[in-house]
This record gives sequence, structure tokens and C-alpha cells, in this order.
Amino acid sequence: MQKGIQHMRPSRSGKRAVTDSSGVRRGAGFLEEAQHRQPVTKLKQRRSELVHARNRSHDARGSRAVANLVALNASSTVLVSRSSATIYTPSEMQEMMGLGINLGNRYDLWNEAGWANGNIPKTVTEDMFDEYQANGFTNVRIPVCWHWKTGESAPYDIDSDFMAEVEQMVDWSLDRGMVTILDTHHEEWLDDEAAFSGGLERFKAIWTQIADRFKDKDHMLLFEIVNEPAHITIDQLNELYDEVFPIIRDSNPTRIVLMQGLSYGNPKWIVDNPTSLTIPDDDYIMLAFHRYDPWAYAGISPTQTNWTYDDDFATMTSWMDDIDSWSTTYNVSLYYGEFGVMNDQTADRGRDDWFTAHATEIASRGWGASVWNDGSGHLIFDYDDLSWVDDILWDLSKSNRCCWGGELTCGTVTSCKSVEDASFCSASWNNCVNSCSGKWCTNEKNGLSA
Repeated sequence: MQKGIQHMRPSRSGKRAVTDSSGVRRGAGFLEEAQHRQPVTKLKQRRSELVHARNRSHDARGSRAVANLVALNASSTVLVSRSSATIYTPSEMQEMMGLGINLGNRYDLWNEAGWANGNIPKTVTEDMFDEYQANGFTNVRIPVCWHWKTGESAPYDIDSDFMAEVEQMVDWSLDRGMVTILDTHHEEWLDDEAAFSGGLERFKAIWTQIADRFKDKDHMLLFEIVNEPAHITIDQLNELYDEVFPIIRDSNPTRIVLMQGLSYGNPKWIVDNPTSLTIPDDDYIMLAFHRYDPWAYAGISPTQTNWTYDDDFATMTSWMDDIDSWSTTYNVSLYYGEFGVMNDQTADRGRDDWFTAHATEIASRGWGASVWNDGSGHLIFDYDDLSWVDDILWDLSKSNRCCWGGELTCGTVTSCKSVEDASFCSASWNNCVNSCSGKWCTNEKNGLSA
């Protein structure tokens, strides 16, 4: 019998399984979601509490590189446990996630020579998370390739220093009240049909260690089991989930776990194969998907040199409607885990319209999402000097730049560094644009006032 959503296993929790309106069998707890639901204001309050707690200790800690912190005393590093009794349903989490960013190409690179020569992982500092928070990002996805720091034979131990470094990044994110997604990334040794069976026990051991290490963290930490599976079969992918889910649930019974389908997590695969992925009978699951659309424009070595609302917007909303429909039918909340374009696509090629269209649709649909940044080919945030591509921040409605002028085309400033800055930046178009990197808005066309 083909595995699929309609063929659910009995509930591991012992709850009576029920059938929802779409014919999908779910645990009884799925229908009891309301009794666990926290009002949106409660969710915001929890984030505020975490941020205030972080602020009280931030000055004393300062900004330190992860590697340097662990190197000070790897054997005695004390990492504070941050647990939370607040349990979030997937629908609450989808709303809470909002629009975030990927910490890409730091700990996730698949490059044997780079690891061997000490060029990977690359430095991550606390300042980066300050920047994410200051610019209004509400989630951070932390991609990690565990292969190079995991033993090749049983018991497949993960290097303790490496695990501590990952934990520090997770804590920096959680301290700032941001939803945090931790995954296994570029595990190419497993994403291979021929090698899968021989590698599964090692992968299970990796998740056993991750789940145990992070079991006491706030429920704003999510686990994403595998990134962009593409070269294994659907039976193998279902087997992977079937083996790993119980491992996570043994120590993290109510933490939200993210699944992806095949074809690099493309939502089209889910829509075209709506019941092929086995969704466990579990009340804390979301679907993650990735799409760089259209690939000819947003992918590597793009051949499409322009993106416009007239020519491309309808195609974008069509696939979004399709995955939304799947989500509604099967009651599975959504997380758009990666989207972005290469640096080849500049403003005059429609890049800003592309980002604006995606951010607007993500917000209107209420999805959780994380834009892809790798600090190089998909450049939004530069890891070296902590600078941003300002126009893309504006496209995503994420910016701390000054915004001055009339009320018809933009709102008033909310995030200048000081009152003095605000006064200077608002004095003229020249001050605002040329000295403050601001956006000058008027009651007529932008930029006419001086």
C-alpha cells in the first residue's frame, strides 16, 4: 500500500485518532487545539519578555564570535538553559514566525576542502543577531551541515565544541525573542538513493543528539528534519521521517517539527503528489518548502533578465494559491523557508518588484517565511561589515532607515538613532537621502522637495 496522508499510523500519544473534514486522520489533540491556544497578545508578550531578559545581560556579555567563545574553555562553557512551558500550535507558530532570514553559508556549507582547511564553519557573531532584530526580522533559520563534525562509526558522536557553537547561535536568537529554526543541511552523504540505507543509522544518531541537547529550550525553537531532499525515493523519505520523528518526540513531545517534500522542497512536488508524503499523526507539524521562482530568473546563472508584475505576478500567485489550497485541505501550516534572487538581478531588472511582491504575498497569506541570505551570491546582509542592501530591506518592509516627508506616500520615522539624527535627517531631501541613507517622501512625487 502506498504511503500517504490518508494512511495514518495510530497516535503515539494514545489519543483516539479522528478524521477531519478533508478525510485526513489526525490525533484527537488536533481537534483539542483550542484548549492549548494562547491569544496573539500572549505570544507577543512572550517575545517581549525574552527580549527584555536579553537586554538586561547584553551589555555585560558583549559581542563575541562563536568559535572564540567556545575556545576559551570548551570543557567548562556554561550555556544557560531557556525553557518555556508555553506550547504553540502550528497555526499560532505560523503567525508568530512572520518574515525572517537565513543565516546561510556559515555552518551549512558542503565543501570537503573548506572543512579540511579550516575555512568552514565561518565566523558567526552575536552582532549579526542584533542586526536581524534591529531590522525587524522575527525569525532566524540556522542551517547546519553536521556531517563533517560527526563520527563515521557508531556511536556517531557529534564534536562537543561544534555542538556548543550551534547551541550558542540558537541562544543568541532565542534571547532576542526570535523564532529559531535549526536543521540538518547539505547532508549529501544521505541524500543518495544508493547510500541511504547505509547512512540512516548515523542520521538517526545525529538527531538523537540534537533532540537531547535542545530539549529544554524555549518552544520558539523549531526542528527541521532534513533540508531539500532530492536524490532519494519517496519511500526512503517517508522511512526517514518514520524513523526520526519518534526520536525527537521521546525528548521533545510538543516541539514543532518541520517536514519537506522531494524535489528540493519545491511546493509544486507537494501539489502534484498531494498524498505521497506521510504526515505522522502528530499535532505539532508544519510543512516547509523552498522556491526560487521562476528559476530562470531567481536561480543560479539566470537566463531571464527581467521580472515584472504584468508578466510574472500571476504565475507567482498561482503556485502560492496551490500550496495554500493543499494546506487548507490537509490542515498543515506552512513555512516558506527559502526564497531570494542572485546578485545578477539588479533594480533595473525588476529585483525590487520581485522582493516586494513576495513579501506582500507572504504577509497577506499569513505564512511564516525566511528570505535566503548567504552574504555573497544572494547578498542582503554582509557578514563581514554587518551592512545591508538597503533597497532590499525596503522591499521586504524591513529597514531602520529614516523615512521623512509627506504622509501620503510614506509614514513617519520610527527608528532613527537619536533625536538629533531625526532633526537633521528631516531638515531636507539632501540630508535625508545623502547623509542619512533615508527615503524622502513628499505629497507629490518622491524626491521633488529639497
